[in-house]
Amino acid sequence: MNAAAIDIGSNTVRLIVGASGRTLVEDQVIVRLGEGLHATGKIGEGGQTRLIAALQRFLPQIPPGSAIRAVATATLRRADNREAVIAAVLAATGIAIEIIGGDEEARLSAWGVMAGLSNPPDKALIADIGGGSTELVRFEGGRIVASISLPVGVVVLTERLAPTMPTPPEQLRRLLAEAQTALEPAWPVIGPLTPEHALIATAGTATTLAALELGMRHYDAEKINGCQLHYGRILHWLSVLLPLNRGQRGALAGMDPGREDLLVAGLILLHTLALRFAAPTVTIADGGLREGVLLDLLRQDNP
Repeated sequence: MNAAAIDIGSNTVRLIVGASGRTLVEDQVIVRLGEGLHATGKIGEGGQTRLIAALQRFLPQIPPGSAIRAVATATLRRADNREAVIAAVLAATGIAIEIIGGDEEARLSAWGVMAGLSNPPDKALIADIGGGSTELVRFEGGRIVASISLPVGVVVLTERLAPTMPTPPEQLRRLLAEAQTALEPAWPVIGPLTPEHALIATAGTATTLAALELGMRHYDAEKINGCQLHYGRILHWLSVLLPLNRGQRGALAGMDPGREDLLVAGLILLHTLALRFAAPTVTIADGGLREGVLLDLLRQDNP
């Protein structure tokens, strides 16, 4: 059986279609679904329209008869008009959106990450830095031993604290302070790490960081997945990005179009995590929630 998994995030909508261990289709679209949510509490008409357009783009790529699961995360969890958005999407596309909780998001993301790595570590802290939330998972011996979902993501941070490009010093200071405060609840839950724990980062901030480091003009998931970067490279790319305007950031080889204004906030979150857990390197994972949802679908078909 073919199965299609759709991850509806605060910034990006991602599709994967697979069958019997084979990936048939991958696609993604930046839709900025969470744009303006912090100010209004609602999904805007523009975000809803872009979401529907992305799903309509996906539909012809999904083979007839495929099992489809579309999951939504932090933005729809918080939106006051989530039921209206879900109804509009169903009417326009026939796709039923399922809103999942933070714990389920963390579980699926972790399994998607670990299954996608060719040589997964026995011990890891997995960080999924999204548009509206950040999930942290402590993974040891093939199982999840602790996890937490935090209501802080790159779209929210950027809109609230760093909306301009270049990023002025006062906005950078606010981002650093807010990242430390927002991530604070994770420390007692995750606990101290040992030198054997790898820090693995997934989602758009991490993959764009790797693409910049590799100077990619065309995204190559195989080269991104498992790429290891020294902690100092996070600081390097922050120093490169901060003085640049949108056009200059967009011209960098590896920059994901539509992420020019969001990447600084994401790198600040990743920097804060690496510093707090004294991680000398960060492993980048291309897999994540989308892949975890697909694995769940395929397991249900082959229990």
